[in-house]
Amino acid sequence: GKKIPAHFPKNIADYFENPQLAKALFLEDDVIVAQALSDAMLLKSGEASILTVFMKYAQGEDFLAWIKNNKTVAEEFAENRYIDRAIEYLLEVGHYDEDALEQAFKSASEKLKEKMLTTRQRIENRGLRKGRRQGIEQGMQQGMQQGMQNKALDIARYMLHALHLGVDKVQEATGLSRQLVHQIAQEEA
Repeated sequence: GKKIPAHFPKNIADYFENPQLAKALFLEDDVIVAQALSDAMLLKSGEASILTVFMKYAQGEDFLAWIKNNKTVAEEFAENRYIDRAIEYLLEVGHYDEDALEQAFKSASEKLKEKMLTTRQRIENRGLRKGRRQGIEQGMQQGMQQGMQNKALDIARYMLHALHLGVDKVQEATGLSRQLVHQIAQEEA
């Protein structure tokens, strides 16, 4: 992995505008910079360790080559309960061409490739559902607007032909354009 220069702060409070206040309020722990630790060290850190290693390389330019060359880690990762979220992150952030990512996953682990395809399908389905929902909402809004327009036209007809009100009064009451009210007045005259 890449080495992180020593001049970067390792205590999270150092990233705040007032580090002393941040330390006093809630912070005493150091930030763990995954890129600065060996994979062996990271893999000893419990259930999320494989995810940490995966995400350590996911940001790098050589991730596709790394995944192909680390089949054991890829196999372990394919079984990890966080796999779906990690793949979703990779697909949604879009650092990699999806087909190239699929090929790299396939060469490392067939299970990993299958997980990616399943996750990709779930993301696409979520997008389709969102699109349908937006389409329905837009259609309902357009329908309501059309209904209100039709009602205004009906009211204008009634005011003009049944109540014999003038164009100016009808236009003011309905909000319809003067030209449209004139057209309605000519319809049944």
